[in-house]
Amino acid sequence: MIILWLPFPPSLNSLYPGKVRRHKSEKYEVWIKEAGQALMQQDCSMRFDKPVCVAYKFGQPNKKKRDLDNLLKAPNDLLVAHGIIADDSLIHRISAEWADGFIGIEVEISSF
Repeated sequence: MIILWLPFPPSLNSLYPGKVRRHKSEKYEVWIKEAGQALMQQDCSMRFDKPVCVAYKFGQPNKKKRDLDNLLKAPNDLLVAHGIIADDSLIHRISAEWADGFIGIEVEISSF
């Protein structure tokens, strides 16, 4: 099992602007860079190439209403891009909840 901390992600609705959805939004690019730097400062030596469970706890930066399920795409893709999870198809169980006391994401990854 590994626990990681990431900055609060942009919503799925703002990852790819326009109808074509080929290019990442500037907001998404900034988050990818910040989240990548956050990963580099943590022990991310564990790699998962078999089915995993991922549990997300999201600490909101403000009181804005958000859909929890729209926040999963960016961190899932980041974990794959950094090789922590070999492919997002290996996520066999996922949970997400709101949490108090911090801003950002606590990510717990464990074998399925």
